[in-house]
Amino acid sequence: MAGFHPGKKSWAKAYRRWLMAVGFAHPAQQIVLQDHIHSVTDAEARIKRLTKQIADLLPGWGLAQVVEAE
Repeated sequence: MAGFHPGKKSWAKAYRRWLMAVGFAHPAQQIVLQDHIHSVTDAEARIKRLTKQIADLLPGWGLAQVVEAE
């Protein structure tokens, strides 16, 4: 969805609300849209969880200074 919001890394709340309000005449189209929305939400949650786990493990890692220098 980066094409809709250049420079943005996540969907804005207003955009999410708009997507949830989009309706299609054919049920299959609605199913695909909802599945895509859920995929993005799941991926964002996974990224948040993994980022926290990495941040929690970083202080005990021997190369932490190298990572923090970036």
